[in-house]
Amino acid sequence: MTMLRWIHLSLLLLLAPVVWSERVYDNLVFTPEKCQELGMEKHFDSCAVLEFCTTPSSRRQTMDEGGGMEEGMDYYDPQEEEEYFMDTIEGEGTPDKETEMIVPGIRSKDEADELFAEEVKIAEIEEIMNNSENKYQQQQQQHQQQEPQEPEEEDKPDTSTPVNTATFGYRLEGSSHCSWPGPIMRLQRGEKHGLFLKGNNNVATNLHFHGLHTTSKGAGDWLYRSVQGEENLLVYELDLKNKPHMGGTHWYHSHLHGASWDHVKGGAFGMIVVEDNGHEVGTNEPNVLAFLNEKQHEKTLVFDDSQNNQQFFANGLAEETLELVKDSWYRLRMLMVGIGSHRSEIKVEFEPQDDCEIHTLANDGIFRFQVPNPVHQTEFVLSPSSRVDVAIRCSGTANILVDTDVVAKIITTDTSTTPPLAGTPFEDGGAASWPSARLDYTRQLLDLAASEVSTMKIRVDETSINGVNEARHKPLCNDDGKDFAYGSVQEWKLEGTATHPFHVHIHPLQVVSHGCGPHHEVGEYYDTIIAPDASLRNPCIVRVSLVDIDGPTTVHCHLFEHAEHGALTWFNVVKEEDDDTTNDVPTCIGTCNEPEQPPPKCSE
Repeated sequence: MTMLRWIHLSLLLLLAPVVWSERVYDNLVFTPEKCQELGMEKHFDSCAVLEFCTTPSSRRQTMDEGGGMEEGMDYYDPQEEEEYFMDTIEGEGTPDKETEMIVPGIRSKDEADELFAEEVKIAEIEEIMNNSENKYQQQQQQHQQQEPQEPEEEDKPDTSTPVNTATFGYRLEGSSHCSWPGPIMRLQRGEKHGLFLKGNNNVATNLHFHGLHTTSKGAGDWLYRSVQGEENLLVYELDLKNKPHMGGTHWYHSHLHGASWDHVKGGAFGMIVVEDNGHEVGTNEPNVLAFLNEKQHEKTLVFDDSQNNQQFFANGLAEETLELVKDSWYRLRMLMVGIGSHRSEIKVEFEPQDDCEIHTLANDGIFRFQVPNPVHQTEFVLSPSSRVDVAIRCSGTANILVDTDVVAKIITTDTSTTPPLAGTPFEDGGAASWPSARLDYTRQLLDLAASEVSTMKIRVDETSINGVNEARHKPLCNDDGKDFAYGSVQEWKLEGTATHPFHVHIHPLQVVSHGCGPHHEVGEYYDTIIAPDASLRNPCIVRVSLVDIDGPTTVHCHLFEHAEHGALTWFNVVKEEDDDTTNDVPTCIGTCNEPEQPPPKCSE
């Protein structure tokens, strides 16, 4: 890319009008009426439909002669894009060491991916800039209208100008926009939800509910299920009624093996919020419950580098703005979505450090044992899939940086015009932390004796878990060559997690040793582990309680490219008597791609 080109783009960005506004997400709300509409009321308490969407490739559009999309051109296809990319670059080329693929004029596949991302970004920026003045005028007119507007229903598709355009994404049923991140999926503790994923005519996909303690069997979260075609619905059972579940912040994304990396790079992801819905959290103090549950106290930030792995976005924007009432407490839910192939640690920082008071509430969607952390913290190092909930109150403006780049700003409103919010994360008038209520799958395991746990070593590499590549389609077995017993507590010594984030579906991990530092606290729960401090003398050790849910449980490196290369497998949680009712739930409306046989066990 030429320097002249970069100067041109920089000028466009500088001349573009700046509108300070906070991203307002669509909410995917589950209702009994949708179950009745789908004829699923006997299976679920509440239901919702989520659409998978695609957008024609902006890059293909700009590179075609004449600068326009040819009539009838197909939607983005990764293989076609790669072939098109090869054909448009001159040069002899050299073989890429990892893939053994000849990339003309490019020394490595990483450089090819980077150039591809730059070209896509140029096209997107130019398109945005060409229409920026009109959008600005529209927004100014909207702000000048002082007449009160009736609130829209939470599950009504957004009809305003989209904040961005995703190559792949998820949207509300009936929406015409394909933006990233997708709608916030709101689930309720104590309810059995039915999620219906509507297919797309161009590409097959599926969903993973990252962090949820829900089944993988039947209509569950299993990466080898998929759907394609707008007339088809892939059914997901999200049972937070018969299987206990804590409230918290999680996320969803495409997990179709062989396509998930492309889909997430294109924008196919979004946040999940599990509402406590009146269930016990560990405190009954009204001001604390108001802080935790009232929407006026909630703020969300989804960080991602999906469109260009050299630049992070906040809520799909190059620079987001959060407006807080001065000196009022907020629950800020933060999600990190990283798609880079060699970035396992991503730093989020608040500056200046003195203008905001920040205390951690939860890690990876699970409350700390003491809430909040009494220690003020302004820097967080996250894995490419981590979540962290914090309590935050600010007296002035602040910047939020990801890897030294400002991606969001905090501005505060004067309390003389806006009264402060009453909620607080602390008990006793804002001075004391409180013990969180625990469920069996997040109970204290540190005090268990060695005789009460089963031990083994798990090593994560770029193409395998314990030396087994996904292509072999073999489960992870214990040291005796057997599956894992339901109800057991496992203790695992993790290796390779300094550079390969280790993620387990369904069952979260309690950190046992300081070798899992410096980004994890001993005694707290996480679903993804990065451990740059681990060594032979100071290994990273975790424990996991295999309760509530049996069946196959996926484990993998959460660098998407590494999982695609084979650093992915599963282990089976087996119980003596199978009392599961997932077979009673339909798995598809229409035609879906479902495995004909259950995944093999260690004994097979």
